[in-house]
Amino acid sequence: MRRLLLACATLGLAASAFAVTSPVLASPYHLIRWSSGYCQAWDEFWPAPGWPTDYSIISGRLATWDEVIATKARLIEERRCRPE
Repeated sequence: MRRLLLACATLGLAASAFAVTSPVLASPYHLIRWSSGYCQAWDEFWPAPGWPTDYSIISGRLATWDEVIATKARLIEERRCRPE
């Protein structure tokens, strides 16, 4: 019975530690503009540069997907990005 209680307590601690650290692991985003004028969200989870390399980063770090969508819509409105 003690081992079962210990296993449950360990599992509970591991689950709570995962829940606490998960938001910290969220990758920030950038908006990039390809040479064609189209804009795309870029997730920084993958550290390698994009390929092909004919793009430029046109926004600062955006923390949430909602910020990405709102910023992209604004840039399309300002005609800094081509609509898809």
